[in-house]
Amino acid sequence: MHYEIVPMDRSHISQIAQLERECFSTPWTEAMLEEELFNPQASFIVAEDDEGNILGYAGLHVVLDEGYIDNIAVQPDARRHGVASALLDVYCRFGAVNLAFTVAAMVLVDRWGRRPLMLMGAGGLALIYAALGCSYFFGLKGIWVLGLVLAAIACYAMTLAPVTWVVLSEIFPGRIRGTAMSVAVGALWISCYGLTLTFKPLNLALGAAGTFWFYGALCLVGVAVLATWLRETKGRALAQD
Repeated sequence: MHYEIVPMDRSHISQIAQLERECFSTPWTEAMLEEELFNPQASFIVAEDDEGNILGYAGLHVVLDEGYIDNIAVQPDARRHGVASALLDVYCRFGAVNLAFTVAAMVLVDRWGRRPLMLMGAGGLALIYAALGCSYFFGLKGIWVLGLVLAAIACYAMTLAPVTWVVLSEIFPGRIRGTAMSVAVGALWISCYGLTLTFKPLNLALGAAGTFWFYGALCLVGVAVLATWLRETKGRALAQD
């Protein structure tokens, strides 16, 4: 039995809804599944055979940086062929990559410095988002897209995710550090909320390709801002304002 694990898209919705009805007493509807396409905190993947039939699918939601697998289902005639294990293995790889590159960041932050890692993260994500946009634009699927998703996870986990918090704790003078950090962290979480709030309308207006290109452009703006204003704090004492 040959199949590929690919991200869920609109063409999969009807088959997944039918699978839900076959497997669960309270199945997700097509509308509910469609909504998850616009949820940046959700990751839904499917096992698709060479003829476009859905053999199984799984869904994961991220809550406060923890992943929760909500759904996993396999067609009755495809069971005992490792489909569910293959779906779970993808999520395990996501977690393993995230962990490995977070540990790498802990090692590199004092070797390479904060500023280079922040610039690398913003620039790297800009390139990855551009490639993801091209993938959706040209209809590419399968291992190529999953590889780009893993690359994005690795890039973010090694750079912007942990180093942002290091920079916030070091960048401000001692006399205003408490207040400044409160404002900065508040702005960070408001931005996260704004990302979640605008993902669906952006996707509807620009499509998947346009949305990733838009995020890539934002990352390029981030590179320019970081290159212009971010000071290196490596090796500087907190008392050095």
